[in-house]
Amino acid sequence: MKRARRIRRHLLAGAVFGLAVAACSGSDGSDPASSPSSSAASEPPPPSVRGRFIVLSSTETSAPDAGAWPRTDYSVWQFDVGPGAGPKTTRLASPARAGGAAVSPDGKWLAYTKTKSLVLRDLANGRERVIPSKDTNDCVRWSPDSRRVATALNGGLDLVDVDGHVTTVDRSRTNRYTDGTDKHTAKGRVTCPDWLDAHRLVYDRLTSFPSFIKGTPQTIDADTTTLAVLRDGRAPRLVDSAGRWTLVAACGNRVITANEKTWSRTAPPKTLYVLDRLDEAALAVRDGTMPPARAIDTGFPELSPWTVTFIPGSCRPVISGNEAVFSVDTAGRRVDTRPLVRNVSEYAFLDGYAWSPERDTDTFVTGDGRVYDLGTGGSATLGTDAIPHFSAVLAWLPDPA
Repeated sequence: MKRARRIRRHLLAGAVFGLAVAACSGSDGSDPASSPSSSAASEPPPPSVRGRFIVLSSTETSAPDAGAWPRTDYSVWQFDVGPGAGPKTTRLASPARAGGAAVSPDGKWLAYTKTKSLVLRDLANGRERVIPSKDTNDCVRWSPDSRRVATALNGGLDLVDVDGHVTTVDRSRTNRYTDGTDKHTAKGRVTCPDWLDAHRLVYDRLTSFPSFIKGTPQTIDADTTTLAVLRDGRAPRLVDSAGRWTLVAACGNRVITANEKTWSRTAPPKTLYVLDRLDEAALAVRDGTMPPARAIDTGFPELSPWTVTFIPGSCRPVISGNEAVFSVDTAGRRVDTRPLVRNVSEYAFLDGYAWSPERDTDTFVTGDGRVYDLGTGGSATLGTDAIPHFSAVLAWLPDPA
């Protein structure tokens, strides 16, 4: 069900011009900038902030051994905000050294990683189920139907359902090769996946080996972006792309991609692409490494599209950059240069943000505790001072019944 659209653009220059005209026509010579009514008229109303927020906090401690990296400990908290009462804070879990944590889309389960284990916590009664793991990792991704968690238990990609049953999707691979004289081993790895729907995931299979190898036949598996299709009672079907590309955001079959092999805060992609249907047929096209897609025209060259996401329910993309959020047209071709909301971190849609559970609003909260309404352009502060070292929002849930 698509959300009701309330998106209105605000031309701040026009608002400032209007205030200036009013100032010139005033008879008492007062400064309109100091007038409460003028100030209120120039600022959009703040969004409503209420509900249950599941958040993550982190604390860095000194390294136990000289020369080692400092240790970071994580905790998960519930932060309740309701009408007529101050916020209530409850610690839910302390995942210790691992930082992977996620809340299921239906708001019923919290999954988090600890040292060599994955923990599933029922948020209604606090009961926990512990799944042993060979490794410690921070990969925790819930399926859209809240039935499974994608994680890495044994050096690959595994799915754990809410009953604790484990399904192996893929395993990291080891390749052996020679440089003409010596024999070597190239260890592979599988990246944390993105869900397209309840039965399909996209991830990368990577192999680490030197960029130049002397001598003879190369037997190293090529890096690739892979689509995994889950099948009841059978092993998942794995479909490889011609090469490796980056899935930036997904909303069902509609995805935003980048041709770059990596994407980070220090190296954002130069060009973003929209693909309306990512399926096996699209991956079968071998013209280049990435499935055929349309490039997004940012509309002005100085925009750095640092992070991008889809508005839930509509599959309409929005981009954060230049300390603002911009809308992309329904065809995914061009960015509207008039911002929906201002003073937003470039990393707003990278990690640690959540959308409001209300169906009639396009409001989201970012990892720095700010709440933004894309419909009005208003903003507010979540007020997480009671949570030490607050660092990310895992979920925004409705008020408890």
